[in-house]
Amino acid sequence: MATKALGNVKNGVSALVTKPVINMKRTLVVSADGTQMATSWVQVKVDPALPASHKKAFDTPPLVSALDMQQWSKVNTCETGGNWHTKGNIYQGGLGILLTNWYEYGGYSLFGPEWSATPQQQVYIAKKIQAHGGFANYVPDQYGCGTGW
Repeated sequence: MATKALGNVKNGVSALVTKPVINMKRTLVVSADGTQMATSWVQVKVDPALPASHKKAFDTPPLVSALDMQQWSKVNTCETGGNWHTKGNIYQGGLGILLTNWYEYGGYSLFGPEWSATPQQQVYIAKKIQAHGGFANYVPDQYGCGTGW
């Protein structure tokens, strides 16, 4: 990813900023030899006054397809009755993903708590879990609740 230096190098430390990713801006602090010392993420907003050509540069492709969302919405209906933001002690979000799986497959590091992630983000992680288990093209609950496995 392209980076742009901000300011001068002071005491062997310079700040680099990458382009926004999913409306987030990542700031890296690196030493003079290129070793990463710190990183932070901040939410950014696209100025509505910008011309469409400039806004398009910051648009990101969807994490999952419309067909994926249609299929996984059936799982959501079975798991939580259509609520994508369920909070629980063991399972959270709209797909009832086990909290340890949410962490293990990068959900928390990419999107934060499962209950606050968008439906598309939750499906993205669910698909990673399914693929790792050898069920990449299988989506449960397509023929009614309880018939998925």
